[in-house]
Amino acid sequence: SHLAVSDLDEEVLRLAVRSCTEFLEVMPKPSIKSVERLKLDWADEATWPQTRGDFDFVCASDVLYDESAAVHIARLLSHLLSEGSRDDIRSGEDGEEFIGRSLIVDPKNRENRDKFVEEAAKNGLDAEVLPFPGNEDEFMLISVTPSERE
Repeated sequence: SHLAVSDLDEEVLRLAVRSCTEFLEVMPKPSIKSVERLKLDWADEATWPQTRGDFDFVCASDVLYDESAAVHIARLLSHLLSEGSRDDIRSGEDGEEFIGRSLIVDPKNRENRDKFVEEAAKNGLDAEVLPFPGNEDEFMLISVTPSERE
């Protein structure tokens, strides 16, 4: 398996890839074999990966800072996770079943979570807002999965 790191800023991408690569070098028996860099603009579909549903897991933090970001992130996650619906549960290397999922860490004082949940539903996703374990006073955790098909 591999890890993809994305940002629009080249310097941020360079530092993130370096950090992930260095971390993998010190991990005993890492399951991740490579780190890929994706220069990605949430608002520009031309920068998105061409293959839909290519990601098993997407993690994001502090990305719902305005209403337009909530709209774009919902559309992007629908693109990235679209093939991993509950109707096509896949098996991992260890035989465990899983579906595509995203986790978003969001500061509790942000006002765009409701907009994101609404946009996620419009894009075929279920988004559940939960207290962030161990830091409920400052952060929320949003769990996103493809919606069940009717």
